Amino acid sequence: MSLLDQMGGEMTDQQCPVPFPESFYRHIQKDKMEAKLEFIGDSLTQIIQLYHGNLSSVSWDHNKTERFLITVDRQAREINSCVMANKQKVQRTARQADSQEESQTHKKLAHYYKKLFRVTVHRMGESAESWELIRKESKMHLERLDLLQARLPRPAKSG
Repeated sequence: MSLLDQMGGEMTDQQCPVPFPESFYRHIQKDKMEAKLEFIGDSLTQIIQLYHGNLSSVSWDHNKTERFLITVDRQAREINSCVMANKQKVQRTARQADSQEESQTHKKLAHYYKKLFRVTVHRMGESAESWELIRKESKMHLERLDLLQARLPRPAKSG
């Protein structure tokens, strides 16, 4: 998150036109560890995709912005790799009901991030203000994802 802070100036205090999805986080906190990991991985992937627009209007530090995106991408790939490996280990029949719920959560999450991009960046003409809102919202999500990750059970140490 420090790269996100360092790549630009002060965070905007402007309100985002798309409400923060508190319900996603409340719901996922009650879910199984596998669902939480999948949610974290999906969220990181969606955050990366937010930055695929025309960033020419922002005065962010290019190197720090690039490092931020590379770091988040690496974390998303590592988490998604673990999720996929775990899914392959679990029998399909035992996970069928869970996978339908996870699919709904994934669709809702994707819809939220598309709406966030459309309502802020697209409607505001890819202005610097719109990108600052995206940076602010990204930080809020990364903070919540960090809290979610911190509450995951740790593997037992061997030895």
